[in-house]
Amino acid sequence: MEKILEAIKALASVCDGAQSRDGQGFNGYDASYVRILLNKEWADRDAYNAWRMLRKYRVQLREDFGIDYDALTPPTYSTDVVIKPTFNQRWGSLMMPMQGRVSRETFDKYISIHKELGFKFDGEAKAWYMKKNDIPSYNHDRYIQMMSEIGVLVEDVPEEVVQQSEQLSVTEVMNDITSKRIRSGYVAIKCSNGKFCIAFPFTTELVELFSNKAGKISGITEFNLETKMRETYDLETVLEAIEKIKVMLPDWIIATEGVEEAIEKKRQQLEADRKPLPEVAKYLNSEYQMFPYQNEGVRHLVKTDGNSLFGYECGLGKTIMTLAWVAAQGKRALVVMPKIMRRTWVAEAIRFFPGYFSKVIELRPDFIKKNGMPNLSEVVLASVNYESLEKFLPAIEHAGFDTIIIDESHRMASPKAKITKLLMSMRDSFRHHILLSGTAVKNKKIELFTQTNFIQPGLFSKNELKMGTIGGCWNKLHRTIYIARQKKDVLPDLPEKTTQIIDIEVSGMPSMPSNFGDMGKAKTQAAVAKARATAEFVQEILDSSDSNCLVFSDSREAVEKIATLLGEVAILHHGELSIDRRESAKAEFQNDTSPKRVFVTTRQSLAEGATLTRADKVIFNDLPWNPANVTQADSRAHRIGQKKCVNVYWMTVPDNDWDANITDIIRRKYDLSKKINEGKQVTAEEQKWLSQPITLEEIKNLTSKG
Repeated sequence: MEKILEAIKALASVCDGAQSRDGQGFNGYDASYVRILLNKEWADRDAYNAWRMLRKYRVQLREDFGIDYDALTPPTYSTDVVIKPTFNQRWGSLMMPMQGRVSRETFDKYISIHKELGFKFDGEAKAWYMKKNDIPSYNHDRYIQMMSEIGVLVEDVPEEVVQQSEQLSVTEVMNDITSKRIRSGYVAIKCSNGKFCIAFPFTTELVELFSNKAGKISGITEFNLETKMRETYDLETVLEAIEKIKVMLPDWIIATEGVEEAIEKKRQQLEADRKPLPEVAKYLNSEYQMFPYQNEGVRHLVKTDGNSLFGYECGLGKTIMTLAWVAAQGKRALVVMPKIMRRTWVAEAIRFFPGYFSKVIELRPDFIKKNGMPNLSEVVLASVNYESLEKFLPAIEHAGFDTIIIDESHRMASPKAKITKLLMSMRDSFRHHILLSGTAVKNKKIELFTQTNFIQPGLFSKNELKMGTIGGCWNKLHRTIYIARQKKDVLPDLPEKTTQIIDIEVSGMPSMPSNFGDMGKAKTQAAVAKARATAEFVQEILDSSDSNCLVFSDSREAVEKIATLLGEVAILHHGELSIDRRESAKAEFQNDTSPKRVFVTTRQSLAEGATLTRADKVIFNDLPWNPANVTQADSRAHRIGQKKCVNVYWMTVPDNDWDANITDIIRRKYDLSKKINEGKQVTAEEQKWLSQPITLEEIKNLTSKG
């Protein structure tokens, strides 16, 4: 008995609480039973049960603790009452005939145990039995232990019962679950023609896991009222659900059919889809390359003939993917977007595909007043913000664009909105319709239908709109026009940090200072002037993603203005606040449950020693003079503990020489310092220039050279 107790304690010492089947201590029912065993004085039957239970852990005992199970002496356990399981071949049933007699009190417990475990009583055979279809969820170890507590010995289950259980097909298990012959312990998943059907007995945990409202899994499933099963076409949703079921219900069996084949098919498809497209390479700037997941996005646009809802998370490059398709297919595009992104689209088109987008235009609100209605017939790409779209309608109607791209398309979610009505009236003038939004449409069907009807009218019938479930609509989307990726899906493809210059339009910017002493004043004036545009850009990020933002400025007045404009989602931090308030602000932002999504701070007050890895977006309203200070600042988010890739944005006013020239100098110094940090060769002149401070003459010289 001592050796058996020693083995039990050894396994219990490494037990993980039965949360997973990982070969660490006891699992499943055994863990709770062992806790009872270790807190009582053993009777003969306890030692016997412990010895029997240890058989399944013989490998772990030998490899981890040097205990040879086969050398343990089996305890004697005398009883007049024995159950010898048999298997009825004719009926395929597990029979539990009892030899001996028990007391009336014990008999009541004996009946209760059988009923609890799902047995039925056969009066003719005078034995409890379990049907073949219920055997997969039957736990014989639990039965043995429960019977031992009332003094009844149970022998091992016959081998043919084990084999019968293993021979059940996934289809049989599904049928037995849906007909309620299997009531627990089993989940069945079958894939056929790309559709995954998921069956499981009713349990609170699983119902909540697959509830679209609960959001326990990132994907959406549809409940089929006819088959009583969950359905989805999304492999990632299925794999995520499987992993969570293993954690929640570690003793349940997950039977699958076609899932491994689906994984391999998806792997092969992704491998093909992620290869560069020759048509894109023809125009792509040689200084850049597309990430594999971006190639996949372009191929999706090819597959849908440029009629697609793009659900890529903010920061993954929806712009470059869409521009790549336009260039590769030789299209001409009108892009409608929030004001803050109007200039960015034009700038990125020229930067990434200069050989194709030679004729581009930014349709600014004051353009008509200064130049009259533009002629867009030769323009390859025109960008216009939502608010200005109607003003340029006559020029757009005569331009002959074949493609319309709507950035942040959730803005047209409401069918009653003025902008939605305007866009819908324009729809038929374009052959290709591309909608971009990092916000997954999961809650309101009307938001889904407004956007999809713009892309493909009739994709959903009126009856589907009224009676269909969001899960059904979601499944149909995935099979037709929709593609979505999150950063967690493509992290192996991404660099740890990317930096992007965002061109903005701002009034009230300073002119070029006349002397060195006015440089500080001009820098502060520019920072305050840019604050509203920065706040609008941050709000766009919040609206289109679940990202959290870290916003820097060298001006206290600017950060106060930004925080005020953003409202309750923002936390203000600067050097004039007390140390306690500053520490409290950092702690609150780092709390994952905090509703505060934006940390707005002066760079100087957060220069070092702070960790704000909850942020995956870093926005510089204005830049410090030294590129090393930029790196030091964005390292508050890009540091150990960060689980996402970090996107860094520099807000710049290209129409203002002062701001544009400073950004250009900082960018070149930033790139040079990065080159040095990577161990790449630099010239002595470059090294000397990097160490020199920025002068007013240098800033002015860029304007004269331009």
